[in-house]
Amino acid sequence: MHRIAAGPFSLVTLVASLRGAVATVGPWSFTVRAENDLPVNSDRYYTNGINFSSVHCTDERDALWPQVLRLPGLDRSDLLATGFDAGQIMVTPADIHRIVPDPRDRPYAGRLFVSASWQRFADDHYAALKLITGVVGPESLAEQTQKAVHRAIGVGRPLGWDHQLHTEPILNAVYERRWRVQTLIRGMGALPPARDAAPWGAHAFAGTGAPAVAHNITLDGNSFRFGPSVGHRPFVPAAEAGVVVRGRGWQLTTSWVAQGREFNVQPFAARFGTVAFTVFR
Repeated sequence: MHRIAAGPFSLVTLVASLRGAVATVGPWSFTVRAENDLPVNSDRYYTNGINFSSVHCTDERDALWPQVLRLPGLDRSDLLATGFDAGQIMVTPADIHRIVPDPRDRPYAGRLFVSASWQRFADDHYAALKLITGVVGPESLAEQTQKAVHRAIGVGRPLGWDHQLHTEPILNAVYERRWRVQTLIRGMGALPPARDAAPWGAHAFAGTGAPAVAHNITLDGNSFRFGPSVGHRPFVPAAEAGVVVRGRGWQLTTSWVAQGREFNVQPFAARFGTVAFTVFR
């Protein structure tokens, strides 16, 4: 599986509610999410991501490709939501001012992707399937994106993109199941936010996890051509903490994410901030 980067997630989440009584879940939501290491001023490793997602609560008659609903956990008669995502992410070595990157550091790489997901959610159970396809390499436009952003904010130009991974298609299938144990369940995608009885609400959250990754193309290198690679660590711990503020029909989420070392000689942990704005009904 070509896993590019571990994004924000939590296997165990602690929530402190400031205000707002959860009522029923709305039928749809649209979210724009941005992730960047600018808040910690690092400009290394997982450096930027942008994602656009739409999620729609539905039933089995309206779900695309209903065969997937036969998978364990997806065959239950709980709330069903289908989602579609499109986005871009980029990763870079620690020193972006070298024309020839350090061969012991992670390579330059970007991914341009689209995905479809199916999610079942109940009070004590969560199941999801996500299919992702896209491309890594120059066609991901990560080089152009990073250079344009750096010009706009007046920081140093990255010099090593000529040594990025070669063009290669990707296809991922991600299956996830979770069970609630006195905590909040958060999955690979976002269901439309619950509609509150109160006109506004807010809560803080924090979580941690360590996904298992069999193959990380941005560290292990291209599958069919020789190129830069450093190998990957199979388990990468990560932690996230943030705040959610909500109004009628909108939600703003900000968080801070810290990841453990993704390859053996990595001298620094990756850290980045996220912001996501959601409109829903």
